[in-house]
Amino acid sequence: MIAMSFALAYYCRKKNHSIMNASTMLLAESKIAFMDGILSVGVGLGIILAYFLGTFQPFKFIMFIGDSLITLLLVALTIKEPLKLLWRSFVEFAHGTITDKKINDDIRNVLKKRLTGTVKNFNFEVVKIGMRWNIKVFLHKIPVQVGVDGLTKFKKEIESDLKDRYENLNVTFLLA
Repeated sequence: MIAMSFALAYYCRKKNHSIMNASTMLLAESKIAFMDGILSVGVGLGIILAYFLGTFQPFKFIMFIGDSLITLLLVALTIKEPLKLLWRSFVEFAHGTITDKKINDDIRNVLKKRLTGTVKNFNFEVVKIGMRWNIKVFLHKIPVQVGVDGLTKFKKEIESDLKDRYENLNVTFLLA
């Protein structure tokens, strides 16, 4: 059970990493499998501890509650993982912006590559809802010659550059 739990956690984490940690489901499954493995180790240690310490009179109570004590200790030590996952899911559900530096840097590099030379000043934000990525690009002082056709071309190029890493991607330009 322990080996299977840790193997499943590793597999889910690796698959999520391959898509730049975009899947909340894979993240949750990897955390759950990892915690199952930790709890299985703890219960096993509790059983072994109860077996050896249960023969001594002062530690007789361990025979009855040893695995529960170990489980409570492990839950206390690992409680931050589900809370972090819950917070991340809440932010995603509430249409919050992505604050992951790696993802923002990746998208910033593509935007700079495509927009530099034409658009001098822009900001952006990334919103992820499920597997849907929305990139809002705020443009400041765009040249008149760019026009709608130019923005459509930029949108297609940016989406093409990012579609292998972020499925269901939508780029929106907002003029500020």
